[in-house]
Amino acid sequence: MSGPEALRAYTAAEVGQMWGASRQFICDQARAGKIPHFKVGREFRFTAEDVAAGLRNLKAAADAPRMVRAPRSRRRKKASAGPGVAPRPGPAEHNPAA
Repeated sequence: MSGPEALRAYTAAEVGQMWGASRQFICDQARAGKIPHFKVGREFRFTAEDVAAGLRNLKAAADAPRMVRAPRSRRRKKASAGPGVAPRPGPAEHNPAA
């Protein structure tokens, strides 16, 4: 790319408008290193190449296979009263007449 467009630096808001995303999302992705950028003071700036590379990076991340967690067991552990505390008798063990 040559000419004035090659030298143009886009703001996070402009990139967000191009991508249909919020300015905050663009800043978060740049901060995370997913979108190449440079800073002018505290503001993020993006070249046309940065914008294209960032889009490729985000698309690659979206297309990557994700780890699937195994389902958790639904059985709950019995609550312990803590060390040194005798367990309370259950209904079968409780016999006041004995």
